[in-house]
Amino acid sequence: MAILTIGTIAPTTDVFVWLFNLTTGVATRFPVTSDGAGLVTVDLTDYPQIEGHDYQLYLTPYPTTNTEENMNVTISAVVYTCFALRFVTVYDDQGVIQTGDNQTLEA
Repeated sequence: MAILTIGTIAPTTDVFVWLFNLTTGVATRFPVTSDGAGLVTVDLTDYPQIEGHDYQLYLTPYPTTNTEENMNVTISAVVYTCFALRFVTVYDDQGVIQTGDNQTLEA
């Protein structure tokens, strides 16, 4: 996976995107800025998504260090403060990996 599209917040807002691996207890933060339409994306190219592990994903204001100050994120007119994720690899019937480079969270 390369780019993960999360949802929308206020336009051109600096935030931390947190990815917390519930299996290992490791939290990784990514500083990002929402685009002019408020869309938040994070580049996970160098992040080692571990299949079968559960993750929490949430946003906090930048530059706060309070990891419990979750921000509202809108997807399809529904507001969320935290997401549960699990990374998987999708194969076709020939055993070829079909997971795309870009993924989007959907409600």
